[in-house]
Amino acid sequence: MKKGEAKIEFFTNLKYLQNVYNDGLVVSKFLYKKAVYEKNFKMTYPQFNKYFNDFLAIKKTVSVFPLVEKEQDDPKSGSSEPLRARINTKEKKVFDALYGKQISDEDLL
Repeated sequence: MKKGEAKIEFFTNLKYLQNVYNDGLVVSKFLYKKAVYEKNFKMTYPQFNKYFNDFLAIKKTVSVFPLVEKEQDDPKSGSSEPLRARINTKEKKVFDALYGKQISDEDLL
C-alpha cells in the first residue's frame, strides 16, 4: 500500500467497524480478521491496530475507590468525584543477587 492508503481504507469502513465493535467484537485482532475476510482489507495488522486504538477502543479509567464526598473544605461545591489511584506493582529494585543468602564480610574479597 502507498502512503496514506491505509488511513483512507480505515476511515471509509469506519461505520462498518463501529457497528461490529458495538455488537461486541472488541478484540482488535478478531475485528481485523473479520474486516480482511468481509471487506477485503489490504492494510497490515499493526496499521489497523494503531487506528483501532486511536479511534475505536473505549479508553476507560478504572476507579479503585467508590465515590467519596469532599470534606468540609468547600461545602458549597456539592459535587463528588471518584478518587483515582495509580497502582504500581513494579518494585524499584528488579534484581537482587543476594536475596535470601547469608553472606558474611569475611567471604567477600
